[in-house]
Amino acid sequence: MLKKATFFGTLVGLGFLFGVISGAIASEKMPDDHNMQPETSKPTEFKAINQPLTMKATFLGTLVGFGFLLGTVSGVIASEKMPDDHNMQTETSKPTEFKAIDQPLTNKILVTVGGVGLIGAELWWFLLSKPKSKKAESASGIQEVTVVVDGGYEPSRIVVNAGQLVRLNFLRRDPSSCLEEVRLADFHIAQHLELNKTTTIEFTPPKAGNYEFACGMNMFRGAIEAK
Repeated sequence: MLKKATFFGTLVGLGFLFGVISGAIASEKMPDDHNMQPETSKPTEFKAINQPLTMKATFLGTLVGFGFLLGTVSGVIASEKMPDDHNMQTETSKPTEFKAIDQPLTNKILVTVGGVGLIGAELWWFLLSKPKSKKAESASGIQEVTVVVDGGYEPSRIVVNAGQLVRLNFLRRDPSSCLEEVRLADFHIAQHLELNKTTTIEFTPPKAGNYEFACGMNMFRGAIEAK
């Protein structure tokens, strides 16, 4: 709107300038009508009075100047009331602004309950759940059990009798380097496990208690419970 008002004011101003210049030129070329009247004319006779061209040009210039003033004032008022189009486009074209979508209360409750349930399940799995245990089978004075190595140890908890020889048969099926070795720190044993083969480890727990075994990186663990 401001650009339109400025253009209109400029156009009217040019008209005003053109009217003034035309009036000045006409005043120089045209003689005074009063001097052209014959000296013998009678003062009692009334004749049509011809206005000089200079007065007409002055009137036209005044009218055009008033139009110029009116156009300028209107443009200023419009520019104060109307917002800038460029600013409006800038404010409405921001792609990074996101408005929050109000979700129904039911959806909020379901999402909250689901999240709490998942957190509770994870805590139970890692902290409260007990690994599967298996009691070693005893034959000829040897307690024996097979442990499958595949993403961990299965079973991961073995129950034996203290003071009796224990034989663990590790069958490795996992090719990861983390599980290529098993360690029993309490018995000072570190044994390499061949892939897709069974490796036997023997030891005797001296007393009741828990004895741990773990992979070479100490990431996967198991326990031996001696009673």
